Amino acid sequence: MRKILRKEIEHRSMWFWRNLFIRAKHLVKLFLKKSFSASRGFSDYFSFPFDVSLPLPDHAKASFSSIIQFLEAENIDYFVADGTLLGIYRDRALIKHDTDLDFYLKDEKDVWKIRGFFENQGFRVGRVMRKWSRTYQISFYDNRGLIVDFCIWYANSDGNRFWVGPEIRGKRIQPEIFFKNTIILRWDDLAFRTFPNVEDWLTLVYGENWSVPETEKGDWRESVQDFER
Repeated sequence: MRKILRKEIEHRSMWFWRNLFIRAKHLVKLFLKKSFSASRGFSDYFSFPFDVSLPLPDHAKASFSSIIQFLEAENIDYFVADGTLLGIYRDRALIKHDTDLDFYLKDEKDVWKIRGFFENQGFRVGRVMRKWSRTYQISFYDNRGLIVDFCIWYANSDGNRFWVGPEIRGKRIQPEIFFKNTIILRWDDLAFRTFPNVEDWLTLVYGENWSVPETEKGDWRESVQDFER
């Protein structure tokens, strides 16, 4: 009788663990399907619990100030860039329909330090985009819908820097001269670092009409003009 009971218990235990393993495997597949994509050598974790096309929340400027203070205190080599720089330089404000705060880095040596800061501030990682052994983007979000992007631009042998992502074909290319040093721009009581010759940089990225505001946020791939030709 004991042998029969022991065999029954072992049989049920085996099926319990087998079913648990199958369910866990299924959940992992669902998670990976939702959060990761892999194509053309990219590994792209992308997971936000809200619509990433929503405009910047009201506390974006205050968070921008805190981020700048951290980057300066840690002597991190950064550039305020893209729509964030465009709005501050052109409008003296963040663009109302912009969706994130944009920063560039020249390499990934400070990525873990940056990640630690954001996680200590209650942010979570929403995107980590890599190709082969390099990280090209890491993005964070908070519980009020603010997204902060850091894009890493790598030096090329032709005197340019480049950025790649699975959402584009080819590369974004910018001359190394913009990355050799930084200038300080002031916005109200804030001071931050960005590219020298700001208007030349804005023309490179957004074209001759960069000074003309757009009324809504479009596909960024149609707005920027620094793609490899």
